Amino acid sequence: MDLDVLDCELVVHRRRRRAVGHNHRVAVAKRHLGDLFGGQHRKLRLEREALVALTARRDAHASAIKHSRAKLDALRGARAALAECTLPPSKKRPLVSSSGVAEAAAEAKALAEAEALCAWADRWQLLRRSHADEWARWKLCEAAIGLAAPALRKHLANWRPLAEPSKGTAAVERWWRALCGTSTGKSADAESADAYGALVYAVVLPPLRYALTNEWRVHDPAAAVAMLTAWRPLLPDFVFDELTMLQVLPRLESALKDWNAKQLPSPSPPHEWLLPWRPLLPPSGFASLAPSLRHKLAETLLAWMPLDSAASAAARDLTKPWSDVLDAQSWRALLLRAVLPKLQTALDSLVINPAEQDLSPFHAVMHWSELLPTELLAKLLLERFFPKWLLTLQHWLSQQPDFGEVSRWYVGWKGEVGERAPALLSHDGVRDQLNVALDLLNTALGDEEPPPPPPLEEDEPPPPPDDDMEDADDSVLAGSRWAANDDDEDMSLRETLDRLAASHDLIFMSTADRHDGRQIFLFGKVRVLLDPAKHLVYAKLDKRGFAPTSLAQLVKEAQARSG
Repeated sequence: MDLDVLDCELVVHRRRRRAVGHNHRVAVAKRHLGDLFGGQHRKLRLEREALVALTARRDAHASAIKHSRAKLDALRGARAALAECTLPPSKKRPLVSSSGVAEAAAEAKALAEAEALCAWADRWQLLRRSHADEWARWKLCEAAIGLAAPALRKHLANWRPLAEPSKGTAAVERWWRALCGTSTGKSADAESADAYGALVYAVVLPPLRYALTNEWRVHDPAAAVAMLTAWRPLLPDFVFDELTMLQVLPRLESALKDWNAKQLPSPSPPHEWLLPWRPLLPPSGFASLAPSLRHKLAETLLAWMPLDSAASAAARDLTKPWSDVLDAQSWRALLLRAVLPKLQTALDSLVINPAEQDLSPFHAVMHWSELLPTELLAKLLLERFFPKWLLTLQHWLSQQPDFGEVSRWYVGWKGEVGERAPALLSHDGVRDQLNVALDLLNTALGDEEPPPPPPLEEDEPPPPPDDDMEDADDSVLAGSRWAANDDDEDMSLRETLDRLAASHDLIFMSTADRHDGRQIFLFGKVRVLLDPAKHLVYAKLDKRGFAPTSLAQLVKEAQARSG
């Protein structure tokens, strides 16, 4: 029994031993196979990575070879195109008969030269667009202007810009397109734009500058304006600014300074030779002429009289072109200084006489309605016309007149105002005065006591003349009452007071009186003296005489006296 058990255990032990040995052998085999297959996998992966790297290098070399070939082809094409561009422009032989005159032959030759220059510029333009990289890398724009400048200079050798303002524009425009023009009209690059500017500065600027300096007459601007208008689109800003600011503007300023402002009508009014330049000059340049222009216009307007129809028309023709040119403040100051005092004198001479009315003073004033702002014209009529007009109406109504005739008289005057200045009928002050007249009429028809009309505004009595003016004739004093001082040393201070008066609806003007050798001015109704050396204003505010006054105090006193 025991032996059987031992045999069974021995058999089991042997089977287990064989199983363990088998499992060991299987494990060893698996490990060996794993090491074998792992090495093969790693080797395969490395070979695949090497293949990818070699393929990338092959593609890179192929791409580099392709790029080099393309670059070489582009260089060869650019070189061929450049060789063609460096050839001088081919000229077509002009067909001129043997009997043709020399002038026709010269014109045909110039036309052939222009066509050749245009065709040459087109070749450069094709080179720049087809080989943009080579154009920028080699700076071919410099080669282009180096070759084009002598040819253009030869083409413009006998050019007279004032007589032929457009000559050369076609060729220069084609060179602009060749050097820096694009389909959008903008510059291709800064270097090409600079090259074109250098070409224009060297070839085109000298003839234009010579024409403006030596041939252009300031009082005959048509040819010079046509010349710069034709060339403006082709000139770089720095070239055009040099011509206008250094050649044109100084001569205009000198001509304006030398213009004889004593004669009316003027044989050569400034608007005829200044306004044509307005579209070409920069706003700052044209504005610099305004102070001198206004001073000259005011000086000229001292001589005319409103009741002289010819002189009045000449004065309006002289000033009207500047109404839209001068700024609002300068225009108002000019009217207050040179026009309004004359119109006040004309209205003061108007006598309201229903029986035999002379309308010429009223018409002389209303002729200026187109140039005077509505506020200024209304204020003038409210101060100088309506008070005595209403007073005359009241006196007439107190004499039991024919009311139909009075009504026609009223309608006639209202029609005169509305016909010559329709905007006045919408002005509150004018409408109030007309309503007062209607109230007077209605009151008279109702047999009621009419209300008193607005009182006439009394001007401050004129100052007594100085000792050196006592023997002067009254007509001389009257004629020189509005005369301006010809000295320019105090223009800055006068301009300041002139603008200050205009901004407060006051009048600033010179008088014929003097005090201690200095001219007396009226600021509103305040007498003032100017000391430009010390930049002081002396005003006579009381009986103590002239004393230094601040501008604020001066304005306050002038408004108080005018009110």
